[in-house]
Amino acid sequence: MARIDVRRGAIPLLDSGGALTQAVRSGAVSSVRAVRGATTVEADTVEQLSERVPALVNEVMLCNGVENADVISILFTTTPDIASMHPATAARKGVDLSDVPLVGAQELDVLGSLPLCVRLIMYIETDLARSEIKHVFLHAAVALRPDLAAGS
Repeated sequence: MARIDVRRGAIPLLDSGGALTQAVRSGAVSSVRAVRGATTVEADTVEQLSERVPALVNEVMLCNGVENADVISILFTTTPDIASMHPATAARKGVDLSDVPLVGAQELDVLGSLPLCVRLIMYIETDLARSEIKHVFLHAAVALRPDLAAGS
């Protein structure tokens, strides 16, 4: 297999079937994919978040055949009505993610949006095609994307 020189921008933006394309096609290089997920809690409590957030992370990983070493990072967001616990803390307590970067943010406070909701986007290394990724929506969060939740 041809060697890819990553110094000084040596990887072309358009590979046109060259070494990078061949490496990806041969399976020598995994793709980076983003997996969406969401869950809800019935109340803003440490107990609810400690249960539901790790369950969401585990389900996303299970549905996509992801191991801890495949996870690049996870971005969590919460609706403004969640303040009892950071979802990254809940995830770390329930799943072995000690070497995975986790960050959180607050969703916009939009009228009519689903309350008490935790969303995530998990970046993973995988051989799955984009069309094979299974997004996971649990509890009342199924209402966010029923088209995607049907397969999860």
